[in-house]
Amino acid sequence: MRNSHPISLTASTAGAVNPNAATSNGGAAIRRVIAVVAVSALALVGLVAVASPAEGSIAAGTNGKIVFGQIEPNYGVTINPDGSDEHQVGPLGSTTCNTWSPDGSKVLCNVWSEEGVQPAMANPDGSDFTLLNPDLPLDLFCLSWSPEGGRLLCHSEGMANPADAGLYTVRSSDAGDS
Repeated sequence: MRNSHPISLTASTAGAVNPNAATSNGGAAIRRVIAVVAVSALALVGLVAVASPAEGSIAAGTNGKIVFGQIEPNYGVTINPDGSDEHQVGPLGSTTCNTWSPDGSKVLCNVWSEEGVQPAMANPDGSDFTLLNPDLPLDLFCLSWSPEGGRLLCHSEGMANPADAGLYTVRSSDAGDS
């Protein structure tokens, strides 16, 4: 239980304000100030949002294309920022793609199945779609590339073995660990 301790801020100077004083409109004045500050802050945030240019949250890769993936329903596509040159990546209904390799030559995807999830890669046009390692002993959902492109940051839910749950870095060539 929290104990409250009244604090008196009275000063010996004439005209000093005591915030603990029980006046009929002292509390109302403070509430008005708080309300004006809150409304002003919300209005400022709204103005900033309206004044900002509309941008997507997905930036184009170094190759100029956008990769987009969704879960439920699963799909992955690459597309030009103007909406042209759309390519399906991986099997429809089981693949989601999320990021470009640092050099823009590959797109990182994840393939979902009854056994879990596995990382895959493809070319920007969706060709050469390949699981990194079809024999991985755990579910592995990969999200990001290392800056030089040699490794991937991945996550396991530990579906087959709860002890496997956690973050992993694996080789981008074959999802190996060394």
